[in-house]
Amino acid sequence: MESLKQKSVLMLIAVTAELMGCFSARTLADEPIKIMPLGNSITRGYYGSTDDNGYRKPLYLNLTNSGYNIDFVGSQNDGDFEDTNHEGHDGWHAAEEGTDDDIVTNIFNWLVVSPADIVLLHIGTNDITEADQDVNEVNDILDEIDSYSEDTTVILALIINRVPYSPTTTQFNDDLNDMALYRIANGDDIIIVDMESALDYSTDMCDDVHPNDTGYAKMADDWYDALDNLLGLAPAITSTPVTDATIGWLYTYDVNAAACPNPEYALTTYPSGMTIDPDTGLIEWTPTAVGDFDVTVEVSNGWPPDANQSFTITVSTVIRFDAASSYSSSSDGTTLSWPHAIGSGEDRILVVGIAGEDNSTTDLTISSVTYNDVNMTLVEDSSETVYSTTTYTKTELYYLLDADLPSSGTYDVEVTYSGNVSESSGGAISLENVEQQDPEAVAANSNQDANTISTNTTTYTDGAWVIDVAGCSNSGTLTATAEDMVRRWHETSASASAAASTKPVDPAQETTISWNFSDTNSAIAHSLVAFAPIKPKPIISGYVLEQNNTPVDGVLISPDPNGESVLTDHNGRYEVSVPYGWSGTVIPTKAEYDFKPFKRTYSNVIANQWHRNYKDISVYDLDDDGSIGWGDIAVMRECWLDTGSGIEGDINNDEIVDFLDLAEFIFVW
Repeated sequence: MESLKQKSVLMLIAVTAELMGCFSARTLADEPIKIMPLGNSITRGYYGSTDDNGYRKPLYLNLTNSGYNIDFVGSQNDGDFEDTNHEGHDGWHAAEEGTDDDIVTNIFNWLVVSPADIVLLHIGTNDITEADQDVNEVNDILDEIDSYSEDTTVILALIINRVPYSPTTTQFNDDLNDMALYRIANGDDIIIVDMESALDYSTDMCDDVHPNDTGYAKMADDWYDALDNLLGLAPAITSTPVTDATIGWLYTYDVNAAACPNPEYALTTYPSGMTIDPDTGLIEWTPTAVGDFDVTVEVSNGWPPDANQSFTITVSTVIRFDAASSYSSSSDGTTLSWPHAIGSGEDRILVVGIAGEDNSTTDLTISSVTYNDVNMTLVEDSSETVYSTTTYTKTELYYLLDADLPSSGTYDVEVTYSGNVSESSGGAISLENVEQQDPEAVAANSNQDANTISTNTTTYTDGAWVIDVAGCSNSGTLTATAEDMVRRWHETSASASAAASTKPVDPAQETTISWNFSDTNSAIAHSLVAFAPIKPKPIISGYVLEQNNTPVDGVLISPDPNGESVLTDHNGRYEVSVPYGWSGTVIPTKAEYDFKPFKRTYSNVIANQWHRNYKDISVYDLDDDGSIGWGDIAVMRECWLDTGSGIEGDINNDEIVDFLDLAEFIFVW
C-alpha cells in the first residue's frame, strides 16, 4: 500500500505538469502571483514564532530570493517582513455551527476582496482539539474556492501532528488525502503537501500544537517545494551575444536568461582568461591574441532543460578597416576624382594614395587633394619619384582626421595636379579607432628597373597600421607579398598600375611592406605611412543598490564630460567607458531616489575602475527635498520620541524615533 507521502508526491507531479502552462508565463511578468496563506493560528504564526511571522516570512524570502514575483494577500497582517498579508485566524475551525467565525463561511468574501491565484490551506487542528473534525468541511471550503474561481489552485496541507502524537490527526490526514485525490481525479486544481511528515516533533514544537521557529521553517520549505514545482520556469537565454572583440581591450557580454528560480551561469567552452559571474551572467575577458574563439554558456536552475548558447568571438586589432575606393585615368588631365563612402565609426581617418606617370615632374606636382571639398594633409616625406626611359612615376600619401571628416555617406575625393598628367591612379582607405594625431612613421622607396619592391619602416605603438601605395610604369598586376598585408585597391591604366594595402603591426617593431609586379623591367615607386591605434577606453562600472542590497534598475549613470550615459540593468549594474586619461564626474539619478555618494570624481583615468557602487539613501531624505541635511533633522525633531508604526524619522523601524535613528542618520549624512 502506498504511503500518504508517496501518493501525495505522485499526484503533485501529475498536477504540476497540467498547471505549468497556467503560471510559467506569469512568473516573470510585472503582475505578481497572488498567494493567500489560509488557516488558523499556525498560519498566522503568533504562537511559537518569535517574530509573529510563522512560516510566511521564510517562505516569502525563499520565493523572492529565487526570483519569483509573488504577493501575499489577505485581510490580516502579522510579522516584520515586507509582505505580511494572510488569512490566518486564531482558534478558527474549518466550519463551526452557530458562528460565522470559520473558514468555510468567509473564504468566498475574502477572495472577492483579496483575489488569489493560489491558496495555501492548512486547517483542521482546532477541529481535532474540539473532537469535531470532518474532512467534508474541508471539502466544503474547496467548493467555496471553486465557486469563486475554478482557476484558483489550492495547495492543501496534510496538517502537522501534535505532542504527544495524535493518531486522530493521522487518520484525519488519511481521509483528507483521499478526498483531495478524488477531487484531483475529477479535474480540481489541488496540490497536496505532507506537512505531518515535515516536522521532528521532539524538537520542532513550542507547545502541543504549534511549531517553533525551526518547525515553521520546515513548513516553509515544504510550501516552497510545492510552489517551486508549480511556478518554476526552465531557463531561456534572451540576450544576443557580442561577437566582436579587440585585442588588449576588455570584452564584456551580460548574458540574460528568463528563469525561475534564479539561474546559475557557467562557461563550458571558453578561451583562457575568460570568466563569468555565476549569479549575474556577466562575461569578462581581455583578449591577448587576434583570431576566432569559441564560447558556450550554460544556464541552469534545476528546471530542465538547461539553456545553452554557443557563439564565436572574432578578436581583431584596435584599428578597424572601414572602406576602400579607387579610380584611374589614361587621358591627359589636371584632375582625378572618384566617390568614397565613409562609415560612422569613431576616431576615423581617411588616407588617400596617389600614383601618377608623366614625362614632366612639374606636371606631376599635386596642388591639392580634397575630400568633401576639405583639403587633406600631405604626409611629409611620403613623396617618391622614379625615372624610367622617358617617364616619371610618382607616389604620394595624404590624410584627413575625424574632426574634418563628414558624417557617414558618400563624398568625392578630388586630386588636382599642376599640369596635365598622362596616367593617374588614386585610391582612398578609411579606418576607425585611429589615434587622432600625425603619423608615427613614414617611408618611401623606389626601384628603377625591377618587378619587386620592399620597403621597411619601424612602428612605435603596438597595433599600429601601415598604409601604403605602390605605382608601376607598366600595365600589369601588383601582388602583396609581405605577411599580413591586405591589398585594398588596385588600378591598371593604359601604361601604368597602382595598388594600396594595409598591414597591422603588433607588437611595435620594424616591418616590411613588399609587392611583386607581373611584368619585368618596371620602375616602381613606393610610399607608406603608419598610424597609431587609439588608447583603450577605460571602463567605470559598479552596482546601484537599495539599503537592503536590492538592485535598483533604470538609474541614469552620467559621466561628465565626454561620456555616454547608460541605465543600470536588472541587476543594478552599470558600465560606462570614458576617454583615455579622462577626468570628470559620474552621477547617478532616478526619480524619488537619493544616492550616496551623490557623485564620484575621477582624475586622469587610464585603467578600468571596478566596484564603483552607489546606495539609495532616500529613506533618510525625510523632508523630500532631494538631499540629506538639516531639514531632515528638523523632521526628526518634530517626531522625537513618537511611537507607532510608520512614523517619519523611524529610520530603523523599531516604532520609536530616538537616538538610534539619529545615530544612523548622522552616519549616512
